Amino acid sequence: MKTAARKPTGVSADYAFQLATYAKLCPGANGKARVDTLVATKSPQVVTQEYTVSPADGKLIQKLYPLVREAMREGIYLPNRSNNLCGRKHCNFADACEDEFGGRVQGGRGGVGVIRGRSVGRLAPTCASRRKGSPPRHGGAVTDAGHPRPPAYFLPPPASSRRR
Repeated sequence: MKTAARKPTGVSADYAFQLATYAKLCPGANGKARVDTLVATKSPQVVTQEYTVSPADGKLIQKLYPLVREAMREGIYLPNRSNNLCGRKHCNFADACEDEFGGRVQGGRGGVGVIRGRSVGRLAPTCASRRKGSPPRHGGAVTDAGHPRPPAYFLPPPASSRRR
């Protein structure tokens, strides 16, 4: 289920990539999928689109995921400006990201980030490029093995704070 402000004209490339990933991860999947989109117009409607994962979709995920894994192992992170969390509302590194990579980050001037309704203070970057062995940029932390440590908001809560 997706949401949109306008009626979709087809399955977008990023949704096709997502569907190809699901097909690969789900044992016994036949590659046929359906995307239901709730369109938020004056009279809301649900648009259903059928999609079949093509061999080209499969090739794309087989090529990209290993490249992403290798980049992460090397500590290389690229900005993902199409991500809904990329913006001044959620990232205090927007100015640094624009300075380093160019382009524009959406939104007004910085501030404290909020993820899933809770304040997380100053957010760690998810898009700062870095190579293993170089000093972390924008305050990123590194593990003993030299790999980037995930920002705190990606880590599970400590065992003492988990609900029983």
